[in-house]
Amino acid sequence: MSEKGTYMVATLVDWQYPEAVDKTYKKLTKLYKKKLGGKKGRKNQLNTFVVTEVTLQTLPDRETRVEVEEETKKILKDYADTIADLHHTEYAKQGDIAKTYRKSFTDIGKAPLFEKYLNSKNEKYTEIEKEIERVGAAGGVIIWDMPGYKGDKLILPELVVRFEGALDESEDLLGVVDEVLIANFARRFLPSSLTIIENANLVFDRLEIFTSKLDKESKIPDELKISLQTFIGVISGIQEVLKLFKREVLKVHLTATEAFDFLGSLPSPELKEWSQIKNPKIGEEIVEHIDKAMDLIVKNKPILRKLLTGKVDLGQALTEELVINLMEVEVEAGGLLVWVHRFQQLPSFSTLDEGIAYEEVEGEAYWPKDKDALIEGQFLFKTFTRGKSYIYALRGVDLNIKQGEFIVIRGPSGAGKTTLLNMLAGLDTPGRGAVFFDGEDVVHMKDKFRSKLRRENFSFIFQSYALIPHLTAFENTKLPLDLTGFSAELVEGIQQLLTDVGIGEFGDHKPALLSGGQMQRLGIARALVNRPKVLFADEPTGDLDEQTGLAVMELLKKYHEESNMTIVLVTHDEKVAKYATREIFLMDGRIVENLEE
Repeated sequence: MSEKGTYMVATLVDWQYPEAVDKTYKKLTKLYKKKLGGKKGRKNQLNTFVVTEVTLQTLPDRETRVEVEEETKKILKDYADTIADLHHTEYAKQGDIAKTYRKSFTDIGKAPLFEKYLNSKNEKYTEIEKEIERVGAAGGVIIWDMPGYKGDKLILPELVVRFEGALDESEDLLGVVDEVLIANFARRFLPSSLTIIENANLVFDRLEIFTSKLDKESKIPDELKISLQTFIGVISGIQEVLKLFKREVLKVHLTATEAFDFLGSLPSPELKEWSQIKNPKIGEEIVEHIDKAMDLIVKNKPILRKLLTGKVDLGQALTEELVINLMEVEVEAGGLLVWVHRFQQLPSFSTLDEGIAYEEVEGEAYWPKDKDALIEGQFLFKTFTRGKSYIYALRGVDLNIKQGEFIVIRGPSGAGKTTLLNMLAGLDTPGRGAVFFDGEDVVHMKDKFRSKLRRENFSFIFQSYALIPHLTAFENTKLPLDLTGFSAELVEGIQQLLTDVGIGEFGDHKPALLSGGQMQRLGIARALVNRPKVLFADEPTGDLDEQTGLAVMELLKKYHEESNMTIVLVTHDEKVAKYATREIFLMDGRIVENLEE
C-alpha cells in the first residue's frame, strides 16, 4: 500500500491583477498532474498569499522532486516578473502630477531643473519597482509534506529546511504554513521599508533646513504659487500614506516576531538559525522614522503656506533652493506612495494556534460543539473586495453565546464588528466557518428557511433607525407583526410598549416629527414587539448624544433583566460595555479579549 504525501506551493500575490494569479495557478496545476501524477490541485487564499497543494498518490523519487522544485521556482519567478511589468505599465498610465511644475519653472528661468526632476522621478520609480519585484520574487515557499518526517522538506528562497523529528504542534507541515509565510515576507519587507523611509527623511530634513532660512514675511514669485499649492497638497496626501504605512509595519512586525519565535522551536537546525531576527527592533526603528516624517510635514506645511501671502521677495538663491526642495520631496513622496500602495494589503492575520489561516478550504465540515450555546460561531472568515483592494474583515473568529447573555462586541472602526454581527444574525455568510442557532446550521440553510428563522427569532436595532417615514410610530412598531402574522394579543400590547420606552404620547407621530432619541426608542419598541429570542443591535447609540445614548442603554438593560432576552450589541464606545454581562473586544478581525462580568 503506497503512502500519500502533499506538495504545497505558497506565494505572495497581488490581487489587483487576479488574471495573473489564475494563470500561475493553472501552470502549477499542470505541473502537478504532469510530473507528480496528482489530481487537480487545491487553491486557497491566505490573505495576500495564495497556497496551492496537491495530494500525492505515490511518493516521487529524489530526481523527480528536484525537477518539480526547479520548474516551480521558474513559475513563481515568471509571476513576479509579470506583476512588476503590470505595475510599471499602470504607473505609466497614471500621468505625472509634477508636469504642473513645468510652466512655473520655465517662467522663472529654471526649465533645466524640471527636466532633472523628471529624470529623478523616473529613477525613483525604477528603484522602488525593483525592490517590489525583489520582495515579491522571494515570497514563494515550497513544502514537501511526506510520511515519516524524514521526507519533509521546506524550501525557502535562501535555504532548504529539513526536520529531524515530529513537530510538536502538528502531525504535518500544514500547521506551520502561516508562520513560515509571514516570517519569510517580513525578512524582506521590513529591511526594505526601513531603507525607503530613511532615504525619505534625509530629503525631508533638507526641506526643514530650507524653511529655517525664511523670514516670516518671505514670499515666492507669483509664477510659483500654483506649483507650491500643488506641492502642499501632495505632502498633505503623504500624511495619510504614512499613517497607513505605520499601521501595516506594526502589524507585520508583531505577527512576524511571534512567527519567528514559533519556528525557532521546531526540530530543524536550519530553521532555528534562519528564524533569528537580525534586528529585533526593526519595527520600532521604522515607526520612529515614519513619526519623524509626519512631524516634519506638520511642522513645515504652515511655513510653506505663508510663502503664498508674504510681502518680502524670496530672492533668487532661495527661490532656486525652494524649487530644488520641492522636486526632491515630491520624488521621495512618490516613491513612498508606490511602496505603500503595493503593500497596503499586507497579511493582517495573526498566526492561528489551530493551524492554517486559509480564507477558505474545500470540503471542511462543521457541527455544533457546545450543547449549551444558543448561537455558535466557528472559525469565521470573511473577505470583501473594494475595487481592486481586499478588506480582511474576519480572521478565524470562534464565539459561543448562551441564552440570556447580554454581549457587547467592541473595537475600533474596521475591526469587523458589524460583519460579525451580520454573520451571527444570518444576514451574511462566512467565506470559511459555520454559524449554528440552537443547533441548526444557519450557513447552509435555504434562503427561505433562513429568512423564516430570522423573522421568528431575531429582531434588529440599527444606528440609522431604519424607520418607514410614511408610517406613524404605532404603525412602525406593528410592522414586524404584520409581516409574521403574530397574535392579536401582541398588537394590543403596542401602546403599552411605546409607553414603556418613553414615547407613549407620540404613537400617532411620523418619524420626521420625532427627535433622534425618540426615533431610537421607537426602533427599540419595534424590535421588542414580537418578543424575539435574540436582539441584535448595531451601534444603537452612535447617532445620539451621550445622555440620550445612556438612557437608551438603560432601557435595553431593563428589558434584558425583565425578560432574560439574549442581546448582541456592537459598539466602539467603552461606556456602553458596562451594561453587558460579557464584553468581546475585536481587533483586525480577531477576538483579542473575552471578558467575563
